[in-house]
Amino acid sequence: NPDYAIRTFFLGPPDDALLHGLLDVPGWQQLSFSAAAQAVQNSAYPALYARWEEPARVWLAALSR
Repeated sequence: NPDYAIRTFFLGPPDDALLHGLLDVPGWQQLSFSAAAQAVQNSAYPALYARWEEPARVWLAALSR
């Protein structure tokens, strides 16, 4: 469910007060995409997010034309 996934990423899971979302991370606006994703997802392979950072920037630039 994309709506649930987006809300959970930014706000944290509604049913788990121990987990946090991106908006709970101090200074998230200054983080790289991969560091922000890792701050929320806590992946065992944090470097894997970085390979999607440049494609995401290209995609966002195309959307904002």
